[in-house]
Amino acid sequence: TPPPSPAAEDILTVTVSGLQPGVDYRLYRYDRLAAVPDRRFNAAASSAARTWDLRLSTGTSYVVRETLRSDEIAVYRAVRAAAP
Repeated sequence: TPPPSPAAEDILTVTVSGLQPGVDYRLYRYDRLAAVPDRRFNAAASSAARTWDLRLSTGTSYVVRETLRSDEIAVYRAVRAAAP
């Protein structure tokens, strides 16, 4: 059998919309579906592979660009920082 093909790199553009200026948010990225909490995202922050703190002074959207391999999983969730 031939060796497996190397995973390609993909650039993801993640747009978080519906945000309110002046409100603190956290954006979480999970690298396994089983790591995504059903609730209490901030309380379970340690299960996220990466975290961003967001605070917009104007506008209602935030954009993140990441390069990931095509064989990786990326699940994103944005929540208010004051939420449990």
